[in-house]
Amino acid sequence: MAPRSDSETPNFISKIDKQGKHKWLNAYTPAMGIRFIAENFNGIEVLEYPTIQEFEKVLENGFDVVGISFLTSQTEQARIMSQIARTHGVKEVWGGGWGIDTPGARDYFDRSFSGYGERLLLPVIGNRLKGKMRHPVLLGEAHFFKFKAKVGYLYSIRGCKYKCEYCPTPAVIPELLTMELNEIERVLDIYAKERVHAVVIYDETFLQNPSHSWKVIEMLNERGLMWFCLTSSEELDGNVSKLRDKGFLGCLMGMESLRDKTLIDYRRGRLTSTNMRVIKEMKDNSCFVLGTYMFCHELDTKESMRSDIEKLARLEIPAVLPVIFTPFAPTPLFQKYEERIIDWNWNHWDDGHLVWKHPDVTPEEARQMLFECDSMCNTFSCNVGFAMKEAVRNVIPFVIKKMVNRRFHPMAVH
Repeated sequence: MAPRSDSETPNFISKIDKQGKHKWLNAYTPAMGIRFIAENFNGIEVLEYPTIQEFEKVLENGFDVVGISFLTSQTEQARIMSQIARTHGVKEVWGGGWGIDTPGARDYFDRSFSGYGERLLLPVIGNRLKGKMRHPVLLGEAHFFKFKAKVGYLYSIRGCKYKCEYCPTPAVIPELLTMELNEIERVLDIYAKERVHAVVIYDETFLQNPSHSWKVIEMLNERGLMWFCLTSSEELDGNVSKLRDKGFLGCLMGMESLRDKTLIDYRRGRLTSTNMRVIKEMKDNSCFVLGTYMFCHELDTKESMRSDIEKLARLEIPAVLPVIFTPFAPTPLFQKYEERIIDWNWNHWDDGHLVWKHPDVTPEEARQMLFECDSMCNTFSCNVGFAMKEAVRNVIPFVIKKMVNRRFHPMAVH
């Protein structure tokens, strides 16, 4: 199971949404890790984001083992759920997910797993394996203004070839796990049959393996599926117009800093010039960019960060997601900053709070930076204007092409 986020723990929108102005945009994301486990082993029941009351009610059915997958910011909720499970007679409680490497978290569980759950469980419950590794069908719903859109989620490759020092991925899942193309094809056939409005490719960095990724893109295009992905400017550079013609809607792209020294220090793998070039390319092709930007690096000052906000606003990126640098375990930066940590409340380890002693910024000032960035960079009129432009130049032409192709070249779903 995956715990529900506490109402005080901001998600990617609410952490910067002080006055609720982004209620027009919302999306449900399935609990990916536990869905992969349930897809590949018999006898696994999934409980996504339950309240404590819902959790207790399900436990009344009786279970020998309960597994809890959680984030660092959900560590306290995971501890409470572990205690509740034991009071309901559960023999063993297992822990996993990104949060299991949080200091002290393993003490709450009989067994702990850090990495790809479906692989780590093979030595433990391998007799329940259904067969070859399968990709779960992951459907969700997104709300955009008053419109509802059905979304299908896809992993083509799990893990990331980049070794950014602030990211837990290289430490938790250093090995790339590539999904077989016939399995991707099976899932995309289902999404096409379900008539999803878009597929979200949830790879850490889509296109990090160009040969594999372009085969996936052709599969999407053959089925008339538009898609959004998580990727980096290095992979998009010079490719945006070709991707747009294949149904590319946009991406979540990490900028993280406007200073090359910071990017180099973190082994980011791309520089500001590449980010700026791709942002222009995305804008020229009317493709949506959700750009993450990280505040409170070691060398940041209040003045430099306010200057960054002004520069970001001038870039006219469709959406900027401001976050605060957090030295998560088990990244190399956790050990480096451990003695400077001033906030051990795990609920605050959510990218929305400053938890270490910064030389120039207080936690309150850091939090205010997020709100200032949101106010200047994410205006409602700008978002509406770009959405209309993308619809006219990108979405509507692709939908018309899809309808024509279906009429004259009907494709049988496998």
